[in-house]
Amino acid sequence: MHLGRLTLPATLLTCLLLATPVLAAPVAVLSATYTVPTPPTAIVQGATVPVSITVGNVGNEIWNIGGTNPVKLSYHWYDAVGGAVMWDGPRTPLLADVAIGGSHTLTATVAAPPTPGAYRLNFALVKEGVAWFPQSATFVVQVPSATTSATYAVATPPTSIPAGANAQIAVALTNTGNQTWNTAGANPVNLSLHWYDASGNTVLWDGPRTKLDAAIDPNTSRTITATVTAPPAPGAYLLRFALVKEGVAWFPPSSPLPISALAGFIAAVTPPTLPSFIAGGSYDVPVTRRTLTQARPRTSRSRSARRSLPARTRSRLTSCARASAGSRRSAASRRSACRRWSRPCTTPRPSGR
Repeated sequence: MHLGRLTLPATLLTCLLLATPVLAAPVAVLSATYTVPTPPTAIVQGATVPVSITVGNVGNEIWNIGGTNPVKLSYHWYDAVGGAVMWDGPRTPLLADVAIGGSHTLTATVAAPPTPGAYRLNFALVKEGVAWFPQSATFVVQVPSATTSATYAVATPPTSIPAGANAQIAVALTNTGNQTWNTAGANPVNLSLHWYDASGNTVLWDGPRTKLDAAIDPNTSRTITATVTAPPAPGAYLLRFALVKEGVAWFPPSSPLPISALAGFIAAVTPPTLPSFIAGGSYDVPVTRRTLTQARPRTSRSRSARRSLPARTRSRLTSCARASAGSRRSAASRRSACRRWSRPCTTPRPSGR
């Protein structure tokens, strides 16, 4: 038997090859469910809120958290008529890979749009560099204007402080706005103050800061002790406390507190005119003392030299008196005793000599 070689035409060979079935890789399906137990209904403009969400893997591919194409959670903002306001929202990474049929709970930080109004919020997973997942159901969110307001209560305000000196003043602060007063970050909220003169003219606007010891949520209160420095010039002033969101804006200030800045106390003593003394005698010498101060003047009054003069001064008075009245001491001795005074005294000549 002779077997011959069968030669097929090229066109027929091509048709046979095309008809051969080839096994193709399955198409990846990126699909998820989103469960939000407590969706936000209102977020203050520019503020952020944490939202807990559980995502379920109902596709046919594992959600990886590493590699060049990790899966992350994001969100989209739309206006009231469905126009996209922000599509490519901030990402929240998954904490672990999610198997097919598995679920994962995480907390997303959602930032409100900067303009007040009514919005629609949709969550969506994204496989970075590949594709977005189908998004969640729509949540209607109201974005009100941000308000920064506070009340200030000072239980025992001082009525006077020495000029240039410090005083500790406790201020009870209540957050009556709709934003939490943060203590960290680029724009923390601090307590400050303004000084005005009696006519209401600004003496000091950008006062020193007192840091809050913790964040203060809306409708909560906290007492902060501020160190207040009085103006250096004596006089009558008005003090107002004011919170400030650094780099953003000042809060409305407190009601004015009238405070006097006191001058230092200066005493003026009028030297007495010494009478003639008799040796061994005891005398009361009136001394006039007047306390000078701009804020709290005192009236003049006289006291006995024995009770108002220092011991050194009383000793000098006694020495001069004895030098003046002693008949047994020489004139040079009397003058030496008198020179112990800060001013010279005149010793009367004893009678009969």
